[in-house]
Amino acid sequence: FPQLLTNVRYRKGAAPLDPETIAEDVANARKFAHVVIVLPHWGVEYTAAASERQRAFARAAAAAGADLVVGNHPHWVQAHERIGGTFVAYGLGNFVFDQSWSLETQQGALLEVTFTGARITATRYIPIHIFDQYQPRLADPDEAAQIMERIEGGGR
Repeated sequence: FPQLLTNVRYRKGAAPLDPETIAEDVANARKFAHVVIVLPHWGVEYTAAASERQRAFARAAAAAGADLVVGNHPHWVQAHERIGGTFVAYGLGNFVFDQSWSLETQQGALLEVTFTGARITATRYIPIHIFDQYQPRLADPDEAAQIMERIEGGGR
């Protein structure tokens, strides 16, 4: 494997969250993969709406050819959108976490993505609620609807 990386800018650690370099990063990943998924750690904590910085990076990742962008960090679920052929989930909320001080920090969503070959053919959210600080369980129907409204409603 190391010999495959001779023509690729490669360093240990995470890639910077930089719209200026994402095209090179996606192109390099595409040399080794049929599907490129970008997993940024981004956003403003405890907010339901994606920031303009998140949206700008998502647009740059989509323009670079990323197939899927799944971000996290805000601790709340955030919106999703399709940018061209790229599906972008801005934030999935918490999953196994100890932030029990608000309903929003006790909520999250699993994202199930189905590929046919290298093409996304389906996406599905599975809303969850964290019980007893570390135990994710499926959200009851009313809460699941509330979580999905925040995702589908763009964070409003």
